[in-house]
Amino acid sequence: MPASLEPVADTVFVLRAGPDHSDWQTEDPYEFSCTVVLTDEGSVAEMKGVVTNPAPYFQDIALAIYEQGIDYMVWDRFKNGRRKHVRIDLNRYIARRG
Repeated sequence: MPASLEPVADTVFVLRAGPDHSDWQTEDPYEFSCTVVLTDEGSVAEMKGVVTNPAPYFQDIALAIYEQGIDYMVWDRFKNGRRKHVRIDLNRYIARRG
């Protein structure tokens, strides 16, 4: 049976700041990236393959995903051999931050 591909993910990039800051089209180096998989008919964005710590970029990432009409962000966090599933309601998160 042949394999088939179905596009199901977008990639989120946060570009580095500084005097040479540009945009993704100029292939400016970036500080953070991850893959975002849309699930539950597009209402949930699941972050996968995080390259670095997302904490400094989280508010920008959450806002960009929220502006696409997505209600929740989820990811799994692994620390000391334990797995923690995190789920953020973006409507509440954005409302609290104004």
